[in-house]
Amino acid sequence: MDEGMTHDALVAVINTAAHLIRHYQPPCQNRKLADKLMVAADALAAATAENEALRELLFLTHASEGHYLYGDDGEMQCNACGCDFKRDSPQQLNEKITRYSMAALAKESGR
Repeated sequence: MDEGMTHDALVAVINTAAHLIRHYQPPCQNRKLADKLMVAADALAAATAENEALRELLFLTHASEGHYLYGDDGEMQCNACGCDFKRDSPQQLNEKITRYSMAALAKESGR
């Protein structure tokens, strides 16, 4: 994947190609490629739905003392550690939660 292309941009490209294939049948010589693209688009849709469900579950279980969650209007954010469960990568979520937890631990131990 082009490093400049975001996940959302890649999803949009695949979905657009799948839409075009569904509505405008390609010539026979491109049918195998079109079939592979349709399988990829279906797999991407399933993976995206699963990703969204897991992010929502993580967001809902993140709530605890000091972590006040903002979920109005479809957002999934924590005001304490700055996690954006909709947009942050798993690595970013891990870094933010770890940084917050380490600071809270240091504060609790009086450092």
